[in-house]
This record gives sequence, C-alpha cells and structure tokens, in this order.
Amino acid sequence: MPRRRSTVVLKGTMPKAFLKKVQKKMVDIEYTCTTLGQEATQYMKETIASSVRRHPNTGNLADAITCEVKIGRLYTTVGIGNKDKLQAQAPYWRVVNDGGYRPPNVIGLFNGNRPETGGEGERFTESRPGALLQPSNPMAPMNYIENTNSWFRVHFKNYIKSRV
Repeated sequence: MPRRRSTVVLKGTMPKAFLKKVQKKMVDIEYTCTTLGQEATQYMKETIASSVRRHPNTGNLADAITCEVKIGRLYTTVGIGNKDKLQAQAPYWRVVNDGGYRPPNVIGLFNGNRPETGGEGERFTESRPGALLQPSNPMAPMNYIENTNSWFRVHFKNYIKSRV
C-alpha cells in the first residue's frame, strides 16, 4: 500500500488565541459574579432591615452579613454571610432566619413600666421587682436567606447575559 501524504489545515481560531479569549471572558465573569455577590449582599441587608418587627434594633445582624470573594488559580468563589462571623457578631442569626424559638419566661420591665407597654418597641430589661413575662408565641421566621436565594436565582442568568 503506497504512502499517502496529507496536510492538516487549521481553520478558525488558533488554540493560543482561543485560550486568550477564554481567559479574558473569565476575568469578565469573575468581575460580574463579584458585583452580583455584592448586590445580593445589599439585598439581604435590606431584607433584614425591612423585616424588623421591634424598633429600635441594634443592626448587628445586617452588619454581620458580608460578601467575601476568593480568587484562586482554578476557580473563584463568592460567599455571602460568613457563618463564623455571623456566630460571633449575631449569634441569633439562625433563629431570626428560621423562627420557631419561644423565649423562656423572665421577670423584668419595659423601660420601667409593665410588660403591656412593650408593644411600642421599648427594650425589656430583667429586673426584680418586675413583672413575669410569659411569651406564648414562637418567633416568626424572617427567611432572609431563602429570600436572597430566590432573588439570586432570578437575577443570575440575566445578569451574566447582560454583562458578559
């Protein structure tokens, strides 16, 4: 069988040029994901602030929500709300999100008045003599994590399409 010579002709983009295009797009995607993560963080903070049932509040929970971006060689991660930081700054974060917790009975006063006056957002302080406060209803869930997940799913695809 005689030998046949063949030549390979490459059509289109050369592999190195294609790699450069992909790397440029990856930088755009990383930037876009970081921006989207920051917007999702802001949305979560706004959800928490708008769901406060008793004023004045400290704002510790909203302040503890942060956007953390880690850019690595192989992949980039964007995290919203570091659990360790939340646990340190606002240890009640899970109870506020999930609800269902019924506070224990306690003796004290609302700004020196009877417990009936607590509906105006006054702070409760434990003190004796005082009145017995018996919470009967569990905390209602705020669901700020689930709300942010829903918001993120709706906005992710459109956000990437419009920016990359």
